[in-house]
Amino acid sequence: MQKIATFINSAPISFNMAIKQVLLILGIALIFTVFFGYAAEVVFEQPKYPEEKCRCYEPMKVPMSEQESREYYASAEYKACQTDCEAATKEYNTLVEKTNFKSFIALSIVAIIAIVTGLVLSLEAISSGILGGGILLLVYSVMRHWGVLNKYLRLTLLGVALIVLIYYGYQKIDKVQKKKR
Repeated sequence: MQKIATFINSAPISFNMAIKQVLLILGIALIFTVFFGYAAEVVFEQPKYPEEKCRCYEPMKVPMSEQESREYYASAEYKACQTDCEAATKEYNTLVEKTNFKSFIALSIVAIIAIVTGLVLSLEAISSGILGGGILLLVYSVMRHWGVLNKYLRLTLLGVALIVLIYYGYQKIDKVQKKKR
């Protein structure tokens, strides 16, 4: 441990600053993503499953004779409960899809704003961290809500993200490197 500290302290200032910048960029990007991902969970709280409407399945947990089991599952009470449960589950699934879609839209907007902000800010470490956070948040949002999106929205979103990143790489990074040469 002493050798590592000595190496770091004897390293040129630019090397120490580079390490600090990389750590700052990674820290901003990761905390940005976790913060907004968790904020979406808090704001767009998932609906609760309607367990009270699906209690007709509970007798399966209690040992029954074969005759009792046949009578219960053939009863009008069970069939009515099953119909109510199916309707409540369908309503629940619709609410979950709507909530997930709202969360996806909100996270995507925040991610796009972060990416654009990261592209226009002139503070290198901070803008790189915000840009990285925006990219990670967009990836998180797409992965988390993949099932909610239709195939054309998925394709469009991924295509636009790829084009923006390639454009950024060409406009900012490649041109800066050519100027240094």
